[in-house]
Amino acid sequence: MRAQAGPVRLGALVLLLASIALVSGHDAFGQIPDKFSNLRVLPKKIPKDQLVQTMRGFSLSLGVRCEHCHAKQAGGPERPGPPELDFASDELKPKRTAREMMRMVDAINGRYLSRLDLEPKLSVQCVTCHRGVPRPETLGSLLQRTAADSGVTVAVARYRALRNKYHGSGSYDFTETTLNMLGEGLLRQGKAADARTFLELNAEENAGSSWLQMLLGEAYLATGDKDMARAAFEKALATDPNNPRLKKRIEELQGGSAKP
Repeated sequence: MRAQAGPVRLGALVLLLASIALVSGHDAFGQIPDKFSNLRVLPKKIPKDQLVQTMRGFSLSLGVRCEHCHAKQAGGPERPGPPELDFASDELKPKRTAREMMRMVDAINGRYLSRLDLEPKLSVQCVTCHRGVPRPETLGSLLQRTAADSGVTVAVARYRALRNKYHGSGSYDFTETTLNMLGEGLLRQGKAADARTFLELNAEENAGSSWLQMLLGEAYLATGDKDMARAAFEKALATDPNNPRLKKRIEELQGGSAKP
């Protein structure tokens, strides 16, 4: 990488010092040769210790091991533990993607953030977007995609698995807002049953605000459950007593004129 690569290597070093225990025992790093070939973005004469620090930074940022990007050594011996790796090989797509991502980071820091009149200066690193997961995707987008591809039941199961693994890590936003926004979007799309499922999941996992209860009321109403809709609207009104929309919904339900 050119001179702008400095912030990337510095960020990797910080990650290394903070979390070295995560990867320090990984034998694949011991396979790294003293001389390197096929370096297309990093400096061709980068010192070994800097290269190792950079690779560890990538590993920590994405929550992956060396073999995520580096192909196995062809004809290598079968043995317990990490496989022998061909670090020069471009066989695996993640390695080719990583090069483009490094160029993108270089451009963001060098062409854009450096022009901003900010103190202290900002710079992005891999972890800025990835936050410990290989695919830098918001939880809402991930769940919406999963529901579209495999159904809402699979999406709920995936939410639970991700929450169990990543809650508190900062990798995904497990606050009420994510599922509220997902439910709100599904209601606008006319997918009330899916919205209800995600909003009920939200009420189970989070304390819930008047916003969540109002959305639940709309989802219940849209799925024909007026009693539960009224209960949700009344619960929302208890914490947001001056909300005219909630008052109107309750009046409509009392008068029998409420419609989704």
